[in-house]
This record gives sequence, C-alpha cells and structure tokens, in this order.
Amino acid sequence: APRRVVVRRLPSVETLGCTTVICSDKTGTLTTNQMTATALLTPGQAIETDVELEPAAPVERAVSGTGYDPSDGAVDDDPDALKLDAACLDCAAVCALCNDARLSRDEATGAFARVGEPTEAALKVLCEKLGLPPFAPRSAKAAAPEWRRASDLWTRQVYDRLATLEFDRARKSMSVLVRPKSGYEDDLPAPGPRLLVKGAPDAVLKRCVAVRDPVTGVSRRLSNAERRLWQNKCAEMASRPLRCLALATRDLLPDDLDEHARGEAAEPPALRDAEGHAALETELTLVGVVGIRDPPRPEAAAAIDRCERAGIRVFVISGDSRETAVAVARELGILGRRPDDADRAFEGDAFFDDDRLDDDRRAALLAPDAGNAVFCRTAPADKQRIIKLLADYHGDVTAMTGDGV
Repeated sequence: APRRVVVRRLPSVETLGCTTVICSDKTGTLTTNQMTATALLTPGQAIETDVELEPAAPVERAVSGTGYDPSDGAVDDDPDALKLDAACLDCAAVCALCNDARLSRDEATGAFARVGEPTEAALKVLCEKLGLPPFAPRSAKAAAPEWRRASDLWTRQVYDRLATLEFDRARKSMSVLVRPKSGYEDDLPAPGPRLLVKGAPDAVLKRCVAVRDPVTGVSRRLSNAERRLWQNKCAEMASRPLRCLALATRDLLPDDLDEHARGEAAEPPALRDAEGHAALETELTLVGVVGIRDPPRPEAAAAIDRCERAGIRVFVISGDSRETAVAVARELGILGRRPDDADRAFEGDAFFDDDRLDDDRRAALLAPDAGNAVFCRTAPADKQRIIKLLADYHGDVTAMTGDGV
C-alpha cells in the first residue's frame, strides 16, 4: 500500500524480481516520441566538367524550433524557404500529401497538438515552415489559418490524392498517387499524375535513378558517386541522432497507372495488390531527406543506471536505423562511447539470416558477460526469437516494455 501497487497475481511480481534482461522499444519508451524536424537535405548544384557532371554533395538546411507550433522557427531562418531552390517545392508537396496526420490548435490556450503519427505531424510542421509556394493565389492567405495554410493549399487546391500505397516493412516506404488540379499543371516540376514517396533512406535511395536539380527543377541522373554522398550524409545525421526520412517522386508513371490517374482506365492490379507496390515505387527522383529529432526521456538514463547496478542487462529492440539506435543507446548509457561498442549493435534480419551464424553462435553473442545490446531494423518475429535464445541458452528471465511489444 505505501508504494501504491495493487497485485492480482503474486507470481507475476516474483517473476519481475527475477528479471535479468529488459528488452525495450526505443521510440516513445526511451525517447519522448515528440518529433521535430531539425534538418533538411536538398540536392546540391552539380558542376559540369569536360567529361561529365561532377557529383554534388547534398546541402543541409537547418530547421529551427521545437514542438508542433509551425510559427516557432523556420528553414534556414527564411520564412519563404520555398524560394531557396526548386527541390524544396517537391519536399513541401511530399510532406503535405504523403501524410495522414494533422495539426490542431487549442483556441483557448493557443497550444498545438498532433492528430496522428508524430513523425508525420513533424512533416506537416516542416511543410508550414517551408512556406507557401510562389504560385499560391492571393486568396490562399485567407483560405486557412496561418498555422495550416501551406498544407491546406497542397492538399485542397493543388493536388487530388487518388490512392495510398501503405507503408510496408519489406520496402520501408509509403507513397500516394496524386493528380494536379486544373490550373496548376504548369506550376509544378511534373505536370501530370505522379507518385509522392517517403521512407527509410537505405531503401528509397536504392530506387532513385535521378535527383531534382535545385536550379532548373528538372530531373538529372543520380550517379552512384552522388548516391554515396547522400548515403554518407544520412549516416552522419543518424549518428547525431536524427531519424531520417527520404523524400522522392515518380514523375513518369506506367501507362496503366497514368491512364487510371487521369480517369481513363480502371484501377491496375499493381495498385490493388500490396505485393505490387514495390514495383511502382521505382525509377524515383530524389528531392530531399528530413532529419527528425526525438529527444530521450529525461528519466531514462537514471533508470538504465539503476538496472546496471542491479545486474539487469538492457537490450534496445528498434525498427530504426543502426546509426540512430546506437547514438541513442550511447546517449543513455546502454552502450559505452568507445568505437568498438558499435559491435554490440545487430540488424535483426542480418542477425538471423547470416548463414555463418547458428543458434549456438548467436546465443554466445547474447551471453551475460557480453553486456547490453542493440537490435535495429527488427521485425516483430525477431523479438520472440531473441527472447527464446536468451531463455534457452542462458536461462534469462526477460521483461519487455514499450508500445512495440
């Protein structure tokens, strides 16, 4: 009673007292799950040489402000950031349309909140900070409150959203099929129906064949050398740690999908069948990468320190990238700060699919004297296999916590 705990089954408490390993989600458990976009990568200007275009490194733009108030901060301290370059225009379109979240404002207090996923709400805030596009009619400023003016323009006046290709763990992306409304075709980088895509950089970058030129707005070929520059920059951002989302478009659609989007044909099978979505999200044009900050919970580091003093190991099991998961684990003291501590980070699919490892060797990597560990890019089934290895080989009593249990 003094501890304000009601117990229905005493053995459950006894089991908790015997816990030797805690497996925890990262997002929303070790972190606050209050996402804020703090960086935006856009394509750099390629330099033409006598032989070919020299690969251009992406340009990082700082996004200031925290929380869900769009008036708190700006992109590169410029309220009209869409004028910075042509790629920003497509970034705003993807943030607004490839998105099911919305912002809300309490009229009494003026406080902002999200309705929907926090990552998508952060993209809506970024869309507002990018500002109205140059072609926005004068009536746009009166059509909606200032804090959702840009999103409303993209979703209600510029494009019709026709279909959604839902997120899938295998392809690590989602997209929407859109068609420009009458009168806006000539203002956009692509005048016809197109796919707007967002997803994990490691998956989306592989499917990009072009990049949006920041000056002309046209698509130019994405060379392997330039792709590596983007990959290296994404890895550096993830190590800060920032959750990275790649933004891309497909401007030339397959004939059957294009005709369907124009209302001239029935829905193609690839749009109905989720297994066909990966084939549609190809031949993409890269337009940007967003870096999103999800701060650790203030109390998390102290809780992990108490676990260590009690002899309880902590495993982070996350769907996020390796770099981001390791950076958060180091910040909270789950991993040390030495470079070789990254060897305690495993990717779920690689850990279980590696033919060089049998269960005996996998279990050795999870032995009590090996310490804490981080698992990233994990599927739900991976969590069960990790717990089974701990129990079968080491007799560990494992507790799981987090919304991804």
